[in-house]
Amino acid sequence: MSQMTFVPYGVDSPAGEYRCVDCGFELTLDVSAALPPCPQRDTEPHQKLGWEVKSGCAAVPASDCRK
Repeated sequence: MSQMTFVPYGVDSPAGEYRCVDCGFELTLDVSAALPPCPQRDTEPHQKLGWEVKSGCAAVPASDCRK
């Protein structure tokens, strides 16, 4: 079984949909930007501090991404 990977807070990322790996909060970036901290981190314990890529250019090889 492969290990799940995620993108840490603050990393410049392409537009797309992301899910917090700690609490499941969903975030949509309409444009490329640095991934913010999860807004739920002050109300729930967060240890991994990152986002799972659900969709968008970060979810596919760069050669498959149409801009």
